[in-house]
Formats: sequence, C-alpha cells, structure tokens
Amino acid sequence: MNKDVCSLEWINERYKIYQPKEGYRFNMDSLLLAAFARPRRNAEVLDIGTGTGVIPLLLLSKDDSLKIVGVEIQEQLAGLAARSCEENALKQLEILHGDVRELDSSFSNRFQLVISNPPYFRQDAAILSRHPVEVQARHEVTLCLDELFKTAYRTMRPGGHFCCIYPVGRFLEAMKAAEHCKIHPLRIRMIHSKKDKGARAFLFQGGKDAGRELKVEKPLILHEDDGSYSHELERVLKGGLLDG
Repeated sequence: MNKDVCSLEWINERYKIYQPKEGYRFNMDSLLLAAFARPRRNAEVLDIGTGTGVIPLLLLSKDDSLKIVGVEIQEQLAGLAARSCEENALKQLEILHGDVRELDSSFSNRFQLVISNPPYFRQDAAILSRHPVEVQARHEVTLCLDELFKTAYRTMRPGGHFCCIYPVGRFLEAMKAAEHCKIHPLRIRMIHSKKDKGARAFLFQGGKDAGRELKVEKPLILHEDDGSYSHELERVLKGGLLDG
C-alpha cells in the first residue's frame, strides 16, 4: 500500500504504525482493551484479528519483554501490520496473514494471554460502511463470537487469560459463549460515555483453569459532563494505563 492511501502515525511516541487513510482505522476501543489487559512480563500473547497491529504495539510500548503473534485474515491490513513491525525492528512481534481458526497444533495451549478487539456486529446487522476492508473488520463475516471464544480457549495455555471488548448488547451472548467454552469470567468492566449514561460496551477477561471468582470493576467513564476527557481516559491516552 503506497503513501497516497496509507498514513504513518505514532503509538505512545515510541512505535510507528501504518494504517489506511480511509476505511478501517484503529479506534478508542483498541486503546482501552490494551490498557485493560495485564500480561505478565515475558508472556506469550496472541492477538486475534490484529488489523494494522495496534494492540501489539500498544502492549509492547509498555513492556517490550512480551512475545506477540498477531493474526489477521485481511491481506491489506496484515501487510500494513507487517510493515509497521519491520519499520520498528520488532523481533518479538510476528504478524501472520491467515484465518485464526486454521492455526496448526503448535498454537494450541500456548499463550498466556489471548486478546481480541473483534468484529462488533453480527453478520446480519446493517452495513454502515462502503469500504470492504472495514466491513469485514466490523462485521462477523469470517469470525463470529462463538468461534472467537472457542479459538481463545484452544490457544490459551492452562492458567491463561482471554481479554476482549464488545458492545453491551452482546453481554449475555458473550457470557453464554464463555460458559460453553469453559472460559471462566474473571473481570468485567462496563464502559460509559458519561457518568449519567448507560453502558455502551464492556471489557471482559476470562481464564482457562484460572480462578473461580468474578470481579466487576468500577465503571469506566470516558467523558466529563462538559465533554472533556475523564482523568482515567487521559491516563490511557498518555500512557496506556487504567486506574487500579
């Protein structure tokens, strides 16, 4: 992809990232999810649907001891992620172009953290974009919620964690998928645009043979009453950190 159709930006003033000028671009949800996840040092991490590689770069900007594999089914996005990886000379990040459901047995029971900012919308939802790359990234064209949880369970090692973000309307669906796939919910955090607004999305962390208690964390408020960023969102934007 040439410079006329892609842009070069920075992640936490440390890593360069290439992404399309139009259509699919990473958003606030990726920043919140990367801040919510808490990988241990030297952990192996799998990012399902890595897009342009933003979540791996966000995680590595805080801890470059991590070893991360990002899998992306769309060739255009995978190419940009690989280009960013090469530009930043990141030997601890590997970008794979392919279908995560077809990963071979070497990926089974391997990762301490599996993370995904998945397609939000069901396949039958109204299409709101004309960009085919964005449509596939936002809608469950190739990977539905159930398949995501199954893949996360297969690739997590015992004691490992899975983190994702979904709109709040899919909360019960996600909990049912977690139960079916034997992923125990460990942490839930609801995301609100303002303190007097209902939740719009939620952050989820579940475990494979890891813990039995669920912690529902305090709501994550993104904006103050005047529309300015909340203190906690400022921390995310400046350093990729959430309170607590």
